[in-house]
Amino acid sequence: MSNLNLEAIIEINNIKKIYELEQFGIKSFKNDLKKFFFSNINSNVKTIIALNEISLKIYKGDTIALIGKNGSGKSTLMKILSGITKPTNGEVILKGNVTSALQGSFAFQSDLTARDNIYQFCAFKGLNNKKTKSIFKSIVNFAECEKFINTPMKRFSSGMSMKLALSIAVNIPGEIMVFDEIFNYIDEEFKRKIINFIKEKLSSENRTLILVSHDFELLKALCKTAIVLDDGKVSFYGKLKYVPKK
Repeated sequence: MSNLNLEAIIEINNIKKIYELEQFGIKSFKNDLKKFFFSNINSNVKTIIALNEISLKIYKGDTIALIGKNGSGKSTLMKILSGITKPTNGEVILKGNVTSALQGSFAFQSDLTARDNIYQFCAFKGLNNKKTKSIFKSIVNFAECEKFINTPMKRFSSGMSMKLALSIAVNIPGEIMVFDEIFNYIDEEFKRKIINFIKEKLSSENRTLILVSHDFELLKALCKTAIVLDDGKVSFYGKLKYVPKK
């Protein structure tokens, strides 16, 4: 962890995230939760506490491995940091721009071309046309999709789509990088390429990284610090090499 005399780039103050199960309108939703995430859920449960009063400070240049079993709250926290969802209670203060690529949430418009999707996503992140043009070539070249730039995204494979998503995320200006299980659909060669590029950004621009992955070797390659979540609470915050073995 960083020197506590430094100003935090991310302040997480007593956040809580509660999901109301009935809002989904799906009778089988509780069964799905029980099957895939919360083994102890019962039929009378009406809410799930995904995050339970978490408070954290993360500093500029920190490289954080966010660790925990399925259902521990990792993806919920990443979505809050990325602005996809809001906490039920508490606040998150971001003192830098966030670039993110989260599994299942990088939604390209399938009928639009790769070119149009790049411009649309950059506009969503607050970049004007001039700024997007300045990084457009870097995005396309890094994603290795020059030949397909005018092809509708529905023609892209999962791997091609993820390469483009990652390329956009690492090339958009931002002080904080947030990645959640985003290496699952790419080949080993591109995986090495993106890891080296992230390392370069961390070193040359002193970016802050928060990474979720079940690949511990990947976490060791990119992160020095670990935050472990357990049932929506922080159970460990310290050096990655000291994470308790379970």
